[in-house]
Amino acid sequence: MKVDIAYTLGYTRLDYINLVDESFNTWCIKIGKTFTIPLRALQVNAKLYNWFIANWERRIVNVFFSQNKEFINANIKAPDHYRDLFFKVKDSPNGINNIYPSVIIKQIKTEHYEKIKPKEES
Repeated sequence: MKVDIAYTLGYTRLDYINLVDESFNTWCIKIGKTFTIPLRALQVNAKLYNWFIANWERRIVNVFFSQNKEFINANIKAPDHYRDLFFKVKDSPNGINNIYPSVIIKQIKTEHYEKIKPKEES
């Protein structure tokens, strides 16, 4: 049975998408400060966003459903409670906030600094 995470949490589809994007932006701020990369360079990188979404699903959504499947499959409606549990998973040490793709981050940083490097005159 396929369960809609937005519905389970009591969100509209748009609210859920905005939650994910807000989380991505917050995560990008942390990564940008840690690796001295401008926020915009991180936010517009498709590889980084795709990595984030894949890990969001694996580390947050799948874990949340695994931990709560008994109640969700029993069709227990408790969006406020589910949101609390979801945010606990999201903010846990095993969530997405403490990991990053080092190869992609290095690539973004290199590309950014190559773009702003002064051109050598011939």
